[in-house]
Amino acid sequence: MSSIDESQLFLGCPIPFKDICLIYPLTIKDIVVMGENKYRFLLNLLTMSQEEILNIFEERKVEPPESLNVFEYLLASCAYDVNFLLDIKKAFFTFIREQVQISSEEGMIIVGDLKDKRIINKENFCEFQNILREQNKIPIPEEIPEHENEMQKKFRLKRLALKKAKEKQALKNKEEIITLKTMMCAFLVFNLGTWEEMQNLSLYTFYSLLDMAREKEKYEQDIGSILAGANPKKIKLKYWIRNIIKED
Repeated sequence: MSSIDESQLFLGCPIPFKDICLIYPLTIKDIVVMGENKYRFLLNLLTMSQEEILNIFEERKVEPPESLNVFEYLLASCAYDVNFLLDIKKAFFTFIREQVQISSEEGMIIVGDLKDKRIINKENFCEFQNILREQNKIPIPEEIPEHENEMQKKFRLKRLALKKAKEKQALKNKEEIITLKTMMCAFLVFNLGTWEEMQNLSLYTFYSLLDMAREKEKYEQDIGSILAGANPKKIKLKYWIRNIIKED
């Protein structure tokens, strides 16, 4: 369960990551000015999951290390590819607004000045990632249990395979992929705020408001169907003011 206050996320507050740094949410305007593809690229660098790294090894037809760690993979990539190193530094600066130093040999990322001892390492990096994921409405991946038995592994891999199949199908049905531009249009059509107000919202707030608007629309449609004579037992009527993510 997340320890982040959802009200802080909704108001677009920077979220403290231990005593190391603040993690800032980008606004809709920030993302558009930067370019959505660039934003996604930098965000994906810092929120990469173990499963995604396994996919990279699979695509390269290379056997992954027995003990695969996301943080160590990123640091190793920085050591071997100067462009990757520059991208990682840019990604950190984008979301924490501070410069970082990458030390692959020491296995750490230093925020600001070394003397301040603000260190990101493999023990705390997952927490850093999860703050970013929540701010940007990215699902938190399922962690692999430390002492996973064969039955647990079988069911976990089955869930991952199902998820992959759904993602592949979504890519085939390109009409189902809704762009940020389309979502901005929907926001304005729903009258959830003015043009100026929308630009200054964090992505978390932007999508939270749209999710609530859709629930309100569905509730009103269901009420209309019941009033028109539909069988109430066949309509799962849910009042629209509720904790959507927690319940659904």
